[in-house]
Amino acid sequence: MTVPSFRSVYLAAATILFSLFVQMPSHALPSKEMVQDVQVTVLSDMAISRWTHGEWGFSALVEATLKDGSKKTILFDTGGEPQTVLYNVEKINAKRPAGDKIDLCSIREVILSHNHQDHTMGLVAIRQHCLKKDPQSKALSVAYVGGPETFWPRPLKDGGDDNVMVQEKPKYEALGGLFVEHVRPKTLAPGIWLTGGHVPRPFAEKNWSPSDPMQTPDGKLVDDIIPESQALVINTVKGLVVITGCGHAGLINILDYATRTSGTGKVHTVIGGFHLFRQEKGSAEGQLDWTAKMLLSFGVEHFLGAHCTGFDRVHYLREKMNMDSHHAVISSIQTVFSLSKGIEPPKPGINHGVQ
Repeated sequence: MTVPSFRSVYLAAATILFSLFVQMPSHALPSKEMVQDVQVTVLSDMAISRWTHGEWGFSALVEATLKDGSKKTILFDTGGEPQTVLYNVEKINAKRPAGDKIDLCSIREVILSHNHQDHTMGLVAIRQHCLKKDPQSKALSVAYVGGPETFWPRPLKDGGDDNVMVQEKPKYEALGGLFVEHVRPKTLAPGIWLTGGHVPRPFAEKNWSPSDPMQTPDGKLVDDIIPESQALVINTVKGLVVITGCGHAGLINILDYATRTSGTGKVHTVIGGFHLFRQEKGSAEGQLDWTAKMLLSFGVEHFLGAHCTGFDRVHYLREKMNMDSHHAVISSIQTVFSLSKGIEPPKPGINHGVQ
């Protein structure tokens, strides 16, 4: 008798739940086109490289070469402090040759993975910076968010609000910025798409910290599960490259949704914050051990753990997945992933981060 594989049992259950909760219109499905290459450069994180400023936050520059040879550049998240990404890009550019400098003001589209301060506070500052240089600038003029919950209040007991986007939204719009809300997959370019918010969560990962409730438009207080949490997915000949901010929907839930939606079972690379530092480890039943097994079942070859992943979690998963320090890496500012070269930490003598 053939014993069902670990993944097949979980995915069978996920299929049932997926069909119950998600009815996706055909027009929302992303295309199956693939990009030629993609490069992701970390601009904000805790681990630093020389000259840069570390923080509790995340931001990454995504540069893709499309099938037709054209380029697509997107900023994914904007860091936790208003000036961090601007400062780090200035320092990075000072050490780069003229033809390889990062131009934030040439980037029209920005993705906000969710509402939290550590991913959103550079939005207004970068837009203001570029408008000062050129009043007609389109820099970061379109911001994709995973649903209306991005702007729902998170009221505090002292009368304050824990959602910075309540205050940042009018500031950004006053600068000519446009928020685009979507809770279903959205194609940004052939082979590049967003999951949208409301990613189905068939697996009980609960990759978020306890927090105050959020307030619905009709005034009800409900549990804040960060429903707007979204990820960026890039189709490549080697498999999917998936980028998350904190992965609050659950890393495996996100990968399950990405592969199911795209019809591509292979995930080549995962990059970003995965909020694994609270996950249990050390036994076959431990959630982190389960995460390692599931990552292997998706065929993950490169694991770049940033921000809220946890340094020890990256080391633990590296061991469990039988990877080396070139394929399962702790992210630091200036870490670069490319489809052609894999993960490249900052050059020796520059890196003050950890592996």
